[in-house]
This record gives sequence, structure tokens and C-alpha cells, in this order.
Amino acid sequence: VGVICSEIRKIDPSIIFKFSGVFIPNENYVDLFFGEESHREEFGMYNSFGQCMWQNYLIFPVYDVNDRIAGLVGYNPIKHLEAEETSNYLINHYSYSLKRVFRKGDYLFCLKGTFMQAYRSGYLVIVDGVFDAISLAEAGFLAAALLGSTISDVVAAQLRLIDRIIVATDNDDAGLELYRKLKRIHKNAVFVKQGIKKDADDVLKTEYRDQYLAMLREAIDSSIPLNYSMGRLHLF
Repeated sequence: VGVICSEIRKIDPSIIFKFSGVFIPNENYVDLFFGEESHREEFGMYNSFGQCMWQNYLIFPVYDVNDRIAGLVGYNPIKHLEAEETSNYLINHYSYSLKRVFRKGDYLFCLKGTFMQAYRSGYLVIVDGVFDAISLAEAGFLAAALLGSTISDVVAAQLRLIDRIIVATDNDDAGLELYRKLKRIHKNAVFVKQGIKKDADDVLKTEYRDQYLAMLREAIDSSIPLNYSMGRLHLF
């Protein structure tokens, strides 16, 4: 985990442990720590051939709104490096619990307890990626990542319980389209556009970190919903 954090993701390893992240280095690791129980079909740890589907993945639990584990999301650093080295960004380095045990589109990835804190605090930052949510949580924000490109009715209902949604999605057309979808289901969704790097995780590793975090804080604290971009703000 230390190597993944320091050499690949450039983040503090302690935040990975805070998110209950575990690296699965080989086929026997899950058996060693969790025993035969881990082979039960409802856990989705093994495929129909008896192979552990999480080998070489850094896995994280995904919680429901009551902080019960609903499934797993995994990040494969080897596939990530392969994508970077070959510039083949079609290589997918994320995986999820099997569909038979986990409907990923009905959940948000966030630190345990985030949803209820967001409900009480009146805001939630929505991002595209797992490490965007992790890095913003490390910076002290209530953040959650969508686990699909669509917004299910279940997630829409959850988000409507929170006063303001801050949309800090990827810096591309898909990110803008995601904001538009969120705006249709939540009247107080606001868009924070940084226009510098691909996503929140990347911009937090630049000299623009403090400016970006200040912009997020302003979007959260403003008495009226505003869209923000670096150096500019837009009234609805």
C-alpha cells in the first residue's frame, strides 16, 4: 500500500487505511485472513471458477446510507501503470463486486459515515473517481464518488436529502454532462470547474491546490447556489 500511495497515487497512505483499503497480493491472501467463509457466493469474492477476483487489487468497502457494507470497489495499480505507459486509457483499472451481489449504480463511494454527516452539514461534494473522493476527504471535505455513468433513482433519492450538491467532476464533456444530469434531479446542485487537470485528485497535487480548495469551500458556504470556475463565478 505504501508503494502504491507514494509512487503511483502520490497520497498519504494513512488515508487509505482510514477508508479501510486492503491490497490483495495473491490468490491465497483472502483465504488466509478470512477462511472458507470468503468463498460464499453472496460475498462475491470468488468467481464461478473458484478464482479470487481481487488479486493485485487495492480494495475498498462501499457502504449504504446506514453504513453497512454493500460491496467492494477495487483499483489495480498494475493495470493503471500499463495504461499510463502505453497511453491506452481504454485499459480499465477498476473493478466492482459481481453484479449478482452488488448493484453499483445504487451506491456512492465515500468514507464511512459521510452520508449522515452530509445530511447534517447540508452539503456533499460529488466526484467521478474513487481517488477524487479519497483526496478530498483527506483535505477535510465530505465527498463521494459515483460508481457509474448514470444516476439511478436510488442515488437521486439519497442526494435529494442533502441541501446542496457540489459537483466537482472530471474536466471534460462527460463531467459537464454529469453536472447537467445532477442539476435535473437536485435544484441546489452547483458546478465547480477547475479547468487545469483531468480531475480533483490531479489538481490537488499541483500549486493550485489551495485555490481549488478555497473555491470548493466558497461554493459550500455561499448563501445562494453559484457555479464556480477558477477565478470566476456565475450566478444561475
